[in-house]
Amino acid sequence: MKIKLPKLVKNENSKIWNDKARRALYGERQAARHLKKQGYRVLKTRFWTPYGEIDIVAQKGNNLAFVEVKTRSSSKYGDPLTAITQQKFTRLQRATAIFLQQWPRLPKDYAIEYLGVGVRLYDSPHPIDMVRIFFD
Repeated sequence: MKIKLPKLVKNENSKIWNDKARRALYGERQAARHLKKQGYRVLKTRFWTPYGEIDIVAQKGNNLAFVEVKTRSSSKYGDPLTAITQQKFTRLQRATAIFLQQWPRLPKDYAIEYLGVGVRLYDSPHPIDMVRIFFD
């Protein structure tokens, strides 16, 4: 089964980067659709900060979800969710603080949750796993 990936502006420096970026965008779009089916409203995608990018910011009731999406085209490096490390989580928390400073119109009584969404392109149909992220 051939996967339709979104077109990007050509990056003449690296075809590999372009393929990875296209896969990532595809995974993020699939994750956003999945979140919507779960009752979330997507507020922002690809929010950039000096600490890194927040793939998706979504809201469900008073919960704000900050989402890290990992997309894999093969199982060679394991399940996509195993790529969310303590270091990545710490960066996501720092990026969250910047997002909250820049979006003052959010409800004041919100609860924050961190979600990891894994998209496995190597299985058909492409399964999507969603978990809450916690590190001690």
